[in-house]
Amino acid sequence: MTVKTWLSYSVSMTRSDRGSQAMTSSCLVATAYFAHSAQLLAHTARVLEENDGAEHYHALADSIRDAFLGRCHAGGGQLTEETQTAYALALRFRLIEDDAQRAEAGRRPAALVAECGHRIGTGFLGTLLVCDALTDTGHVDTAYQLLTQRSCPSWLYQVDMGATTIWERWDSMLPDGRSTLAR
Repeated sequence: MTVKTWLSYSVSMTRSDRGSQAMTSSCLVATAYFAHSAQLLAHTARVLEENDGAEHYHALADSIRDAFLGRCHAGGGQLTEETQTAYALALRFRLIEDDAQRAEAGRRPAALVAECGHRIGTGFLGTLLVCDALTDTGHVDTAYQLLTQRSCPSWLYQVDMGATTIWERWDSMLPDGRSTLAR
């Protein structure tokens, strides 16, 4: 099975319209979620006082984080993939722990969001994390502008177009009412 940032948004080739070319590699996404899963298992084992399990999963999480950094971290808080999702995963899952590098890593998604006109550029696996990653690193205003953006792609674009649930795609309905879900 391949894990991707399913349905990430990318429109035209102009920087302000394309959601920062929002495709994050399967390898980065899968590795980040694998590390997070191991962290959760270590925490759960600790709560259950399963010390051997806690040590095992903590060591596994550390090993996966090291592999993530070796493959996906370009140094100085910068990742090898410049996407909102990549930075949201790295920051929220604490894959970058050094304070100075986290601060720099926090500046990157804020810049990517601003370059896209404060529009969302994630798929399902990054959407939940992007605003928290921004606020965790001191970019509350950027997170707020992202959350309250009304242009497509955005959460409020869907609301303005009459959505009562999250759509399958950020642009499932165009401003003129036509659907983009032709099958």
